[in-house]
Amino acid sequence: MAIGDSDNILERVRRLLPRRWWQWGAPLRDTILGGLSDLAAWCFDWTTYARKQTRLATATGIWLDVLCYDFLQRHLTRGSASDEVFRKLIDATIFTERVTRSGMSNAVATLTGSAPWIFEPWNTGDTGAYSGAGSVTTKNMLLWSQQFDNAIWLDTLTSVTPNVAIAPDGTSTADKLVEAATNGQHWITQTFSVANGIYYVISCHLKAAERGSALLGCTTGGGAFPFTILEVHLGNGTITVGAGAPLAALCVPVGTTGWYRVSFCVKANGTGTPSILVAVSQDGVFNNSAYQGDGSSGIYVWGAQVEVGSYADLSLPTPYTPTTSSAVTVAVNPQLYGQMGYGVGQGGYGSMNLPGQVFMKVLRGANSGVPNADGYGGYTGGYGSGSVEFVGNATRLIGVTDEHIEKLITFTKPTGVTVWLQIL
Repeated sequence: MAIGDSDNILERVRRLLPRRWWQWGAPLRDTILGGLSDLAAWCFDWTTYARKQTRLATATGIWLDVLCYDFLQRHLTRGSASDEVFRKLIDATIFTERVTRSGMSNAVATLTGSAPWIFEPWNTGDTGAYSGAGSVTTKNMLLWSQQFDNAIWLDTLTSVTPNVAIAPDGTSTADKLVEAATNGQHWITQTFSVANGIYYVISCHLKAAERGSALLGCTTGGGAFPFTILEVHLGNGTITVGAGAPLAALCVPVGTTGWYRVSFCVKANGTGTPSILVAVSQDGVFNNSAYQGDGSSGIYVWGAQVEVGSYADLSLPTPYTPTTSSAVTVAVNPQLYGQMGYGVGQGGYGSMNLPGQVFMKVLRGANSGVPNADGYGGYTGGYGSGSVEFVGNATRLIGVTDEHIEKLITFTKPTGVTVWLQIL
């Protein structure tokens, strides 16, 4: 029995009647009172519902659209957003600080749950001088980062021949990763620890030998990391994504040496110990990563690195830091590395020729699946206990869209400013 339901109201009415009126069973009385209680409970439900629709924090359905129209007219519409997302958007639009950088940033953070990265070329807090000493540090989390024959690297159907080629730094320290004469996947791995919500940049130097393709990626570490594979074509220095969805990926040539530094950035979604993965490939296609090796072909490898990245520059690894038996932390000259190029602050080029220009990166987040419904990969049971229906793989509950973010920035950005937006 809950407050306001039929039984609760009936009990309240009975307590008000004098006991001496009916000291015996009265079925007609109980029937009449029960009917009136059902009607009163129905009215109570609607009263509660109506009360909720008077407040932005509790309004639902069409009434949330009505409140939005009353305050914002047609400047903001729901689209396909859920009540929760639409309410956050209305709240951020109406009550946020406006026409300031902090107001725009706070509004986006309220909507998406993540603070955006903002860079202004005129803002000295975002830029820095070439001569700035800076205090940026980086840590290579891998051990024996260029000795791939060390036992810390676990090999699968591969062998490592050490110090057989000239490395990118000019020393004879590059190793050769050789495929075994066995049918299967030919790779080496090393584990490292990650923390939930942190961005990581993974990189390795690769060069063609008998094989002109390689794979660089990471394992999940028990679900803490998104499984990712880059297909690396060492003949022309191009990369494609073979698995996963890295936030950014680069393949940068090291002069004209034939070496490429390949890197990608991912965000940990849990705490665990994933592995960096470097593989020999016969054709640069992940789906063909299992093949019959010949026992002699391979690729050259050197200088692997895993480091904590930044949301500001998801794609840029710091200069390679060699390690042996322990991870190494070093200071990095901001002239060589910043969050967006050269500089000390946010790390970008300052320019007096770009007045009123703002560059933003916003992490939107993913849409959610449909509870209690079979979808995505087709596993009965879906996201809840017991599947109640089948839905297509494309079916999603819509979350924050690009249009939501763009409209919110338009309402809150400083007057006269042009915002260049990247949504991730």
